[in-house]
Amino acid sequence: MSPPSSASALEQAWSAHAVERERAAAITAAWLIVVLVPLWGAFDRLLEPALFERFLVLRAADAAVTVAALVGLRRARSLAAIRRWSALSALACGWTIASMLPQIHAHYELYTVGFSLVFWGVGLLYAWPPSRTAAVFLLVLAAHVGGRSANPANASTEQFAGSLFYLGSAACVALFVSSSRRRLERAAFEASFEREVQNHTLESTILTLQRTQEQLIASEKLSALGRLLAQLSHEISNPVNVLKNNLGPLSGYARGMAAVLRQAKPELSPEARRTWQEHEIDYALEDCEAALADMGAAVGRIRTVHADIRAFMRGEGPTREAANVLDGLRSTVAMFKRSLPPSIVVREQYAPLPSTSCQPGQLNQVFLNLLENARDAVRERGEIAIEARTSGENIVVLVTDTGPGVDPASRPRLFEPFFTTKDVGKGTGLGLAVCYEIMQRHGGAISLDESYPAGARFVVKLPVVAPSAGAVQG
Repeated sequence: MSPPSSASALEQAWSAHAVERERAAAITAAWLIVVLVPLWGAFDRLLEPALFERFLVLRAADAAVTVAALVGLRRARSLAAIRRWSALSALACGWTIASMLPQIHAHYELYTVGFSLVFWGVGLLYAWPPSRTAAVFLLVLAAHVGGRSANPANASTEQFAGSLFYLGSAACVALFVSSSRRRLERAAFEASFEREVQNHTLESTILTLQRTQEQLIASEKLSALGRLLAQLSHEISNPVNVLKNNLGPLSGYARGMAAVLRQAKPELSPEARRTWQEHEIDYALEDCEAALADMGAAVGRIRTVHADIRAFMRGEGPTREAANVLDGLRSTVAMFKRSLPPSIVVREQYAPLPSTSCQPGQLNQVFLNLLENARDAVRERGEIAIEARTSGENIVVLVTDTGPGVDPASRPRLFEPFFTTKDVGKGTGLGLAVCYEIMQRHGGAISLDESYPAGARFVVKLPVVAPSAGAVQG
């Protein structure tokens, strides 16, 4: 997520930065007050023994307020709350000394110097806004003036004027220090914030360039593959067409010769019968017909796959037709199971599915790719589950395996062309990309169920389209 660069975002970031900064400063100041209160009490007993008990009450109240402020500061979550608690702590300390000062008899100057140090301390520790700092100082000075009015005889007018000037000067210096520190911290923060925005923008630009480069590389690979396919298409089509054109007549010849041989079998000589048995002619005649049928199916499969790849590379789709997806899924799973070892178990769970407008051959290619990936995932032992059902207006097919699952780092790139998690030489990286493209043309989707806890589960969703709309290009 890119950090916003607006003024409001800068203010929000500054407030978030100030929370911990001001919390640390306020807690430090509060702890100093808690530690110093007993020392101040000892000086009160030494310097003003007659006022010690009265001052002790004020010091204890100051310490109690400071401890409460410490608790509040640790629990506060907003900048405003931190400033309220820190202001309360500073006010309690300042008000205590301001109330004590007019009652001093013999050590007025010494207490005045100590009082001024409170202003310096506050100014050095806090980086409040100037208005808040000035308000705290003015309130403390007002307490000093009020105490003088209540005890006019304890100090001369000259002493009071001098202390007020001294304290006022200290307050002005502390206010200046606080404001300067705040401006410097704000300037440093704005510079770092702008640098962060620039760094993020640069990272985003680099990432965009990397993605563009990857897309260009993938596009060039697809283009090169398309050119290669165009060059090989004629070479592939010719031998496949030769096989297809000759398989039909060859099957007829084989059936005719088999019929003649079966009719002539009873009239064969004993020597010919022995030769017949040695070469298992009965089995050969039956197997020849089955082999020719399998070869015809294989040639048809090659032609279908070849046509599908050409359509994929051209971005076109064959004409759709009304079909039941379950029929193609069953046949694909049956063909897939023939090549599995006994240690891999296939579980099937099918619900009745409605007919829909689709290209059955391409959907079968999707199912077969997913099944092949599942077999590679479970390796030599495991389970593969296939489930088909309806969900609303969609047909849903789930292909699940008990393999190690998909690495989280690889999940975003699963459907990219030429991306593969298989070992070098064992995967082209086109299987899932082809599946994705086919489902896109069908208006459906294919995805990895990332919430599946063990192994991998791929979800294929195909919208149910009325068969009457099927005679269109995919």
